[in-house]
Amino acid sequence: MKMLKKYDFTIAGCCIHLYTDVSSVIKKLDTEPRTVLKTIPCNITKCGDFDQIFENQNCVFILSGNEKTISVDKEKNTATLISPVDKFRFPDFVYVLLGMFINLLKDEKKYLLHSATVADDNNRSIILVGDPGSGKSTLAYHLIRNYNYKLISNDTTVLSMEDDKLRTIAGTKQMQLRLGAVKLYFPDLLPSLEKEDSMKNEWDCKPYINNILENDNVEFADESVVKSIFHITTAKDTELAIREEEEVDKRLYIYEQLIRQIRSTRNLIVGYNYPLPSFETEAVNLDIAAISKRIVDTTAIYDIRGSINEVAKEMVKRHEK
Repeated sequence: MKMLKKYDFTIAGCCIHLYTDVSSVIKKLDTEPRTVLKTIPCNITKCGDFDQIFENQNCVFILSGNEKTISVDKEKNTATLISPVDKFRFPDFVYVLLGMFINLLKDEKKYLLHSATVADDNNRSIILVGDPGSGKSTLAYHLIRNYNYKLISNDTTVLSMEDDKLRTIAGTKQMQLRLGAVKLYFPDLLPSLEKEDSMKNEWDCKPYINNILENDNVEFADESVVKSIFHITTAKDTELAIREEEEVDKRLYIYEQLIRQIRSTRNLIVGYNYPLPSFETEAVNLDIAAISKRIVDTTAIYDIRGSINEVAKEMVKRHEK
């Protein structure tokens, strides 16, 4: 067997192993790990070179070959991607890894939520959910900058339900803001931003701002008790409006947010034109339905829209009650 590089990816004690001989994957992981960490809140460990494989489950194999092929075993939680070295798309690995973690974590009753999350000094957190471009990251940074909140997650939050309380246990810490939002709300940051592709639309450019967070001594956290969830829509000249929906609507919304990752509806492996299989089962559906009810019973959930400043003020006011 040829020599393979091995990496371990870990979230809350759950580990997935990668074996690969594809040089572009190795280079990306060694020099730009944030290309994984911006989407998946994991720790990455470089394990070295191996000429044999020790695990038979919870593994991803990315191997060089003449033809592009992919296979996924849901029961063993493994995926094998074969590709000519010069034709492998690194984002395909990220989405496969995300799917593997979704499958692994659900058995531990831990769930991934596409969201931005911040916490106060007492580790009580606010979760921000919404459509792409709704302003989750912009609002999270505004709360961090102006109200001294800690960053739990910029993109993906890991949740669990313990002692009838919704808790965060991990979150992505690589923070990006759309260049258009920076120009509109935080123009003083422009000189400190990393250079982006000047040919892109400013609302498609998403420079990292972790250097700014570090310089400002922003605090990070993983564990918190969730006090409130806000479904947000932000726009500069929009009048503030907030409402708490009927219980049934809140339960349906939370259920859909949690189950969408299990269903893998967003995880198309483009380089292989292959949709990751759904990890949905009747048992999982019943479990998430029960958790959704418990979340609604114990957590304030609001729909809010307005300008960044007004939305932030209202959220903080309700959070501090």
